[in-house]
Amino acid sequence: MSKLRAWLTGLLAVVFAILAAIIWSAHKEITGSRSRLIASQTNNDNLKGQLAEAKAELHPTSGATVKQPSLSAAANLPTKSSNLADGPEYQNRQGAIAKQGLDDRYGPLFRKLSLTPEKLDQLKELMVEKMQSGRDALTLALRQGFDPKKNPEAFSKAITQAIQSIDQQIQELLTDAECRDYQQYQETLPDRMAVSRLQQSLTFSSNPLSDEQSEQLLKIFETSYPHGLRMDLSEDGPLMGSSASKNNRDARVTAQIIDQARGILSQPQLQALIDLEQTQEAEEQLQRKLRAKHQRTN
Repeated sequence: MSKLRAWLTGLLAVVFAILAAIIWSAHKEITGSRSRLIASQTNNDNLKGQLAEAKAELHPTSGATVKQPSLSAAANLPTKSSNLADGPEYQNRQGAIAKQGLDDRYGPLFRKLSLTPEKLDQLKELMVEKMQSGRDALTLALRQGFDPKKNPEAFSKAITQAIQSIDQQIQELLTDAECRDYQQYQETLPDRMAVSRLQQSLTFSSNPLSDEQSEQLLKIFETSYPHGLRMDLSEDGPLMGSSASKNNRDARVTAQIIDQARGILSQPQLQALIDLEQTQEAEEQLQRKLRAKHQRTN
């Protein structure tokens, strides 16, 4: 009996030790996640504050004091020319984030293509590589002592060649029918991104956007931009003029689109679309200010 009791006591001691280790590991993970969340939230709050100031400057209320947009917080963010952005760890992390974000923007396309997991992963890798081609070309040029501003034609040609090479690999990976679906989706992606932003802004409201309304609104965007007039929000600034960067921008909400949407949206939904138009204006203005500051710094 005493041996059984000793054995049970030892077993309980081992179990408690394992539980303590698990609890401590979970505590460290929660603490680390909380720290990362606070840092991310601080960064988001800084950018949201700048965007709100830019929006207020564009659409001030009567009698309100408009504060000029501040760029001090943005100046502390990593830039493309910083050592952090040039490091492989940063680039790998950004690539992983971009790959995860593809599901949000290309989910309908991926479901339609119904590729095998291996083939889908290859496609995502190529798509991320295409998205980052401009930044990678800029980083390589700067490391080799080449100034893209002094010879923008050569730099643009290098980016175009890189994108064409990736497009060729995508064509070889997909069938002809899959390539057509991919190309058609790419051409309408900025329109889909704008509709998605409106849809997300109304998700938790009492007037969410229905699937039918989303499709109707998408058609309005497509007919308004037959040749793809997009917002100028390329993260790499005025040097980036490739199709890879253009497809990462929202389609611009215009007065014409708002007018056509009156027939399919309720009044609260229409107001949300107007708010999106004003937000896009503020984003463009903030981006211009950031570019001007970057040019003065360099």
